[in-house]
Amino acid sequence: MDIVAPPVVAPSLPSGGIASLQAPQLGRDTFLKLLVTQLQSQDPTNPVQNEAFVAQLAQFTTLEQANNTNQLLTDLIDQGKGKSQLDLVGLIGHKVVAEGNSVFLGETGSTNLTYILGETATSVQVKVVDSEGNVVRTLDDLGPQAVGRQEVVFDGNDDNGNRVPSGSYQFQVQAEDAEQSPVSTTTFLSDIVKSVVMGMEQPMLVLAGGKTLAPSDILAFE
Repeated sequence: MDIVAPPVVAPSLPSGGIASLQAPQLGRDTFLKLLVTQLQSQDPTNPVQNEAFVAQLAQFTTLEQANNTNQLLTDLIDQGKGKSQLDLVGLIGHKVVAEGNSVFLGETGSTNLTYILGETATSVQVKVVDSEGNVVRTLDDLGPQAVGRQEVVFDGNDDNGNRVPSGSYQFQVQAEDAEQSPVSTTTFLSDIVKSVVMGMEQPMLVLAGGKTLAPSDILAFE
């Protein structure tokens, strides 16, 4: 008596074959396995029509092109990030300007204190503060100043005319209008880029005064 092997039951597929599946949601290997399975399990008396087979191959081509495009975009983004990080290295040793109130004073020379007045001020006073919060210099003979960008020079000396140590200092601006009401001010930091730290999300600039600065916060550099 001959032993008849049980029929092989192929995995069930949608009535429209592979073409009815959401191909873009499948990986390449999974798509090919489904296509081969369909061809192996088709009814010899009613094979897959040429039109349906061509449509399935076209769908696979679209999937492959989409995967290649996504990989290309990922590579381009990674290359752009690497180039941006290398460009930032060129800022090391240069002075950058951003919104803030700290400035770096070298062993010699002066530094500029930059701020914006929200309206015309009849009196303006600028105080320079060290890292411990001590006022080392008061500039109060600045006179009236117009609305907009203003800049005063801190020569690096304290109120007694002695040279202060090099390092990071902060400055405070107090301005009043003709009615002795406070005038809004915006101050800007000015510091030297000491190094660049390549972070996971974005690189950060390390300033000579110890602060860190995001590249997107840079307003100008020298």
